[in-house]
Amino acid sequence: MTTSSGTAAPATEPRVCVRYFDGRTSQPYAAELIPDATTLIVQLESGERRHFDWSSLTVLNGVGSVAAVLELPEEQRIELPNPEIPAWIQKATGKHWLDKVRHWEGSLRWIALSVVVISALVASFVLLVVPAAANWIAWALPESTLKETGDQVLQQLDSHLLSPSTLIQDRQQALERRYRQQLAPGVSYRLVFRNSPEIGANAIALPNQTIVVTDQLVDLADNDQEIMAVLAHETGHLAFRHSLRQAITGGITSIAMAMITGDIIDLGNALVGVVVSQKYSRDFEREADDYAFRLMTDQHIPHHYFSDILRKLANSEEDSKEDGNDTVRLSDFLQSHPPTAERIARFANAQS
Repeated sequence: MTTSSGTAAPATEPRVCVRYFDGRTSQPYAAELIPDATTLIVQLESGERRHFDWSSLTVLNGVGSVAAVLELPEEQRIELPNPEIPAWIQKATGKHWLDKVRHWEGSLRWIALSVVVISALVASFVLLVVPAAANWIAWALPESTLKETGDQVLQQLDSHLLSPSTLIQDRQQALERRYRQQLAPGVSYRLVFRNSPEIGANAIALPNQTIVVTDQLVDLADNDQEIMAVLAHETGHLAFRHSLRQAITGGITSIAMAMITGDIIDLGNALVGVVVSQKYSRDFEREADDYAFRLMTDQHIPHHYFSDILRKLANSEEDSKEDGNDTVRLSDFLQSHPPTAERIARFANAQS
């Protein structure tokens, strides 16, 4: 920047009245922009002129009623009187396209098109990119990480929603023995039993190859085969790492949202939310159902036991609502995706 005094050279373009900020104080100064081929000339009311090379300017187009701005070196700036950039400034700075940008910003057609394109990109990211990334991350994590994460989730559940089981040890051991023999031979999946009136009849798959079985589920079932049917479904969630993948999906989404809101949740909290709400995606639920169907077929467990326990869970849920019970019902079996009636029909009509 250089300064000078005197009369401006003749110019074919009209001068522009602006507000000039010198970068040292917040005080604006009335000034005029004088057209010049080599530099931008800012003339103050005192007659002093300040010269700026065109290459040193950053041009910010106005939007709506917000005035355009010229950013200068050393935190100096010029506020123009309206959102439009004068043509001679566009020409001098090589920003011939600014008028087109402003036209697009004010065009409902272009705004609508932008909304459609951005919505499509966001949908593609959420529906395709995020699940694929979550799947890759979930299978890349070492077993030690899964164990540590699952143990932390179980500790949090024990602190808030679960209490020690009231089932006698012989009953617990008999159910775990049957589970290992029928549904999990040769793998390290395990069962833990907890009492939880708040959760109700339920089984919850955790990332550390553990299934939490509530006393209420054991009490609700008429026989052990119905319990095994529920556990076959939860074993599907374990086999495909659904809770971890769902939590990672939520974590990736929260990172994207953090760019906007500045708020983010950690993986542990995301996992607690997943296992408590048991709101798996439609695809995960169908995948777990398919796994249970095949496993029950291979182990010669009649499929109707799954539909039988589904009916009991649905009836128990309805009874709870009629009684005005506000307990947290966490069973993923009663979600609307896929519909419970559809799932009941599939297993009830299967030829075991």
